[in-house]
This record gives sequence, structure tokens and C-alpha cells, in this order.
Amino acid sequence: LPLGDSRLEEIDYEGRHLLTDEVVEKMKIRLPLLESGIGAISYYREELEHITGLRGTHKILAPLLETFLTEILFEERVTLFDDRLLSRLADSDVREHIRATFVPLILARTTIKEERRPRGQGVSVSSCTLFNLVPCNREFEVAMTQFLDHAPDVKAFCKNSGPQALRIDYLSQKGRLSLYTPDFIARLNAGVYVLIETKGREDRDVPLKVRAAVAWCEAASQGGGKWTFLYVPQKVFEEFSANKLKMLILACEPALKQILDEILSPQLSLPFGEPQPEAKKGIAEFLDTDAFNELPSRYQKAIEQAVTLFRFMQNKDDVSFAPVFTPLLGPVDEAARGLIMRKLQDEVPSERSKQYDFFRPDLSDLTTSKANYLKNQARNLERTLVDQNGLMPIGLLRFCLEYASGTKRKIGGVFAAVRSCFADAAGSDLLLTVNQIYDFRNQYVAHQEMELSDPDLAQKALIQWANGLHKIWRCR
Repeated sequence: LPLGDSRLEEIDYEGRHLLTDEVVEKMKIRLPLLESGIGAISYYREELEHITGLRGTHKILAPLLETFLTEILFEERVTLFDDRLLSRLADSDVREHIRATFVPLILARTTIKEERRPRGQGVSVSSCTLFNLVPCNREFEVAMTQFLDHAPDVKAFCKNSGPQALRIDYLSQKGRLSLYTPDFIARLNAGVYVLIETKGREDRDVPLKVRAAVAWCEAASQGGGKWTFLYVPQKVFEEFSANKLKMLILACEPALKQILDEILSPQLSLPFGEPQPEAKKGIAEFLDTDAFNELPSRYQKAIEQAVTLFRFMQNKDDVSFAPVFTPLLGPVDEAARGLIMRKLQDEVPSERSKQYDFFRPDLSDLTTSKANYLKNQARNLERTLVDQNGLMPIGLLRFCLEYASGTKRKIGGVFAAVRSCFADAAGSDLLLTVNQIYDFRNQYVAHQEMELSDPDLAQKALIQWANGLHKIWRCR
């Protein structure tokens, strides 16, 4: 590396009186990040110890670091007191060269033997908190939750998360001690447990995590119970049609063996776990490709997630398809809100006093129930257009379309604006589409008044939702 120029890191300091703001003192403060070569050796030795998890290496590493800094790293030999060296000690390229050189050498020459010993008493998951919901951060996990919930050989299961989560330590590819948290824990019978991982190929540490989990299960099985580690590739799960966890374990055994063999003969390009995405795979069955490509990327991703989740559950028995529509709830509401805003935003008076009258027109000649209904809608429109936090936008859009198409009574204020601005949209088939989405949402997804277990009904509804999302967005 090139040496630097001698320099000082200084700041001008001013001390001011708290009340009068008068300057009461001035000084220059030198702020060298690493004041000397000796200090730099201690600094980098501590950093290397932190990275490698070692302690007490000063006697060995200090002379080696001194030799590296003074004789090897830079373009010419220097001393630890050379100003050109001091000006470079805190630079990121110097730090990175030290790390990249020493960490692999230290790890290659370090052997640490430790014996695992029980510490404290085990804690039963069931003794922590009663819960009936499972936190999931991917649609694959949602599908696995549905499977475990209905598998007849699973007596109980939980998402492995929160403060009571089981975490397994392993040595990462970079040689750092890391923690791995499997996704689920399931119990088949008394003393028979399954540790489940649904995460696909995401990083180079996957085989190392799997090996650590298998070793943990082998060690845990020596205590009287039986533990099995299950690695579930997405493609295997998609094609799996049985409903028992034991059968899924057998189906996934080849994938587990292959990923363990990968540690001995690394083949990091193997498409394990979640498959490499194919261009808009299967989307055309639910939404025309051109229409799909017109949508914003966040809407495209939501439709892809919903379709993927539907594929997960399509071949499963006795499952609810309600979670399929969860990724689309936000986009549908967002598109509905956007349409309402585009149609009505310019109609809202800018003055606050006029806004009050705009959203509170005279309803005295209406029945009490009808007046209360319209007051609630006007209040929601005000929250949407003024406060930007309206409730259930798809339901509010439904009201606007129905009011514009069916109400003959002339009411002023916001209702006159709705009747005028939504007249063209109310005359199209948009109202039918919004009604279908709204009714299906309330019956099967939000309130789940009816069980959604029919794959044909779910597929038909998913087509309606995808096309409805596109139609609402296009009207914005």
C-alpha cells in the first residue's frame, strides 16, 4: 500500500455561555484516530481477537503485527514512529488488509476444544405463553404453518422465535462464531420432536447451519428424547401431496444428505431451498402478462407472493386458502385509497372552516339511520382526504361507486363531489369488481365467516383480485 502524508486531525473548539451565547474559550483539539504505531498494534490485536473469538494473543500477535506494518504492508519499510505511517493507520484499506491477512492465518492455526455441559434447567415452550397465532415473515413459513396445523401426526408445534427461541451456535464461512435459529419446533409423540428449517438457499452458511442443527439433534437425542432435523426445500414442499410430517421427513431426506455432502465438496451453485425465480412463473394464469407488467413492482411482488402461496397449498388436503390473499390486502387498499384521492382531492376546500362545512352537509331531511350512515362515510372521507388515515379504503371506494351510481337525492358538500367525480367510474364494471373483492374479503379473509377450503373457489377469487387490483390502479 502507499504511505500517506504527515498530517494532524484537528478541530476548532469554542465554548459558549449557556444564557448569553458569549464565547468563553477557544482551543484546537487534535483528534488522531490512532495516536501511535504502538497503540495501533494494540488496537488491531484487540480487533483480531474479537473477530476470531480468542483472548490473550498479545505476546504472539504484537510482534507479527509490527513486522507486517513496518516491513510488509507498505511500499517501503518504515518505523512505527514514521509520520507517514501514523497518517495511514486508521484508514479503511489498511484495516481491511490486516483483517484479510491475519484472520485466515489465525483460524488455520487455532484449535479450541470445548466440552458442552448442561447449564440450568430446560424450559418448556408451553410454559412460556399461551398463543394461537404464529409470526411468519415469508409465505413459505405461512404454508408450513398451515401444513403443521392440519398434519394428523403433529401433536403440537410452535414458531421458534422470541426470547425463548432455540439458537444453535456454529462457525460461519468467515470463521466467526454465529447463532442459527431454526424456523419451527414440532412434537409428534411424547419425547419425539422435529426441528424444522424452511429457509432456502440464501447464503454460503446454509450447509454449516444444517450441519450444526443435525449435530445438535444428535446430542439432544442422548438425553432420552428423540430429535430429528428436517430441512424442507421449497420445490419438494410444493410437490408434496401427503398430509403427515413423517412422510415429509422421508421426502426431504435426499435434500438433507445432499446439502450435508456439500460441506465436503462445496457446490454452492446447487439450486437448493427456494428455487431461483423464473420470470413471472405462473402469473399469466391469474393476470394477463401485459397487465402485470404495467403494475408497480410492489404490486407485482404481492401478486407473485399470493400465487406462490396458492401453489403451496393447492395440493394439500384440509387447508384454508385464506392466507393466500393476505399479501394482496395492502395493495388493494392502497390502490383504492389512491383512486379516491385522485378523484376527490381537488374538490376539498383549502380553508379549514370551509372543510368543516364540506364534510358536514345538511342531512336533516333524511331518516336517522340513513343520516348516521352518511355521516360515518363523510367522516371516513375526511380522514382519508385530509388526515390521510381513513379506514378500509376498499369499502370506502365501494361506497363512492354505489353512491354515484344509485343515489338520486341531491346532497351538497362531499356527497355532491362523490356523485360528480365518480360518475364515469360508476358507469363501468368497476363497481362489480370492487363488490366482488369486498364481499369475498369479509366472508373468507377478514372475518372468515365461511371456510375457504375449495382450491377452485380460491383460484377463481385470486384471478378476480389480481385483475381487480390492476383495474383499480388503472383508474387512478
